[in-house]
Amino acid sequence: MRAAVAVMMIAGLCGAGCTNSGGFPRRIAAASATEENIRWAIAANVAASPHFGSMSIIGTARLTDAMISGPMRRASFFGDGEANSYCVSATMTVAGIPQPKSAYASVVHGASAVDVKVSPGWCTGTHPFPELEIVSSRR
Repeated sequence: MRAAVAVMMIAGLCGAGCTNSGGFPRRIAAASATEENIRWAIAANVAASPHFGSMSIIGTARLTDAMISGPMRRASFFGDGEANSYCVSATMTVAGIPQPKSAYASVVHGASAVDVKVSPGWCTGTHPFPELEIVSSRR
């Protein structure tokens, strides 16, 4: 069983099902899309992404010194609503080894829901992002 899970992790077949966002919603209804709820959704999606250590096999990844920049408004690439991009950066520590990490979180405002998509990239957040550290501590 362990071997099958390891193969799924390595092959990238787990997706959102193998990650833990600390009990925080990763998708929110459009009617409740406040700035605070969007920040929590960004934090849950970033913490659940493999780039930020959600699938670490050598230990639990902890995120510290989390920062965020944005929103930067732009038209959605897929034409399904307005999108805002945020830059998220943090220090990921696994097995006592710190690594700087950053990614772009694209928040797409659709008709019925707000979705967050995380893409690895190099950027630097400028404002404290305690929500990410809280979600990271609960996974």
